[in-house]
Amino acid sequence: FEAGLSMRSISLIEGNKQQPTITTIENLSKALGMSMVELIQEVEVHTN
Repeated sequence: FEAGLSMRSISLIEGNKQQPTITTIENLSKALGMSMVELIQEVEVHTN
């Protein structure tokens, strides 16, 4: 995957069983074409 994460890691993060590192957040945001702030804001919107 573009972010360099395994499906297991993504599943654990999505299931709130693992906290992503700053590097993981950075890689995910780059893969999704958004800033880290935008990614975090999107997560907050969808988890509240």
